[in-house]
Amino acid sequence: ALDECDSQAGLLDWMNSLQSTTPGLHLFVTSRPERIIEERMSNSRHVHISLSSQLLDNDIKTYVDERVEASNDLKSLMTEEMKKKLRVKGDGMFRLVAFWIDDLKYCLNAKDITETLDRLPSSLNGMYASMVSKINRKHLPYAQAIIKWLLFSMRKLMLEEIAAVTWFDFLHGRPALDKNCGFGNPKAVLDVWLFV
Repeated sequence: ALDECDSQAGLLDWMNSLQSTTPGLHLFVTSRPERIIEERMSNSRHVHISLSSQLLDNDIKTYVDERVEASNDLKSLMTEEMKKKLRVKGDGMFRLVAFWIDDLKYCLNAKDITETLDRLPSSLNGMYASMVSKINRKHLPYAQAIIKWLLFSMRKLMLEEIAAVTWFDFLHGRPALDKNCGFGNPKAVLDVWLFV
């Protein structure tokens, strides 16, 4: 999703350049409507397909219903009104609704669900910020190292490989093995990301 990219302008310029120098190249890009993206895309040949939140509402309703039904706790606590509020606040963004449902699974009663629904972040960026803010401060250096390895890995990493990242100190410019930093148990990786 282009709207989630930090350097949208640079990426859009690169895409336009690539498209002009590579005949027959077709790129598929998704994004929420944002001014800078629309302006930069206006000079390129493109097909615009709009999926308004109204068109997605039935799909999101089905998704919410299935996720709630699959959770015994949510199934017994969530009312139709709560599910509707979740869909309306999601405004057509599946990923955001999925994050919210994951948060709601920790609610213990209907009041807790209502309060959580009232304070949910209203954007994906807000949701990502909320998730990162839940990481224990002591675990932040590990979380940062782990996420870099996960993002740039050429293949799916095993839990033991992810835990091995913690054995290296990256703070002084070059990676250095530090036996005092490594996790004794690979499952400690899961503790770093416990609330995310």
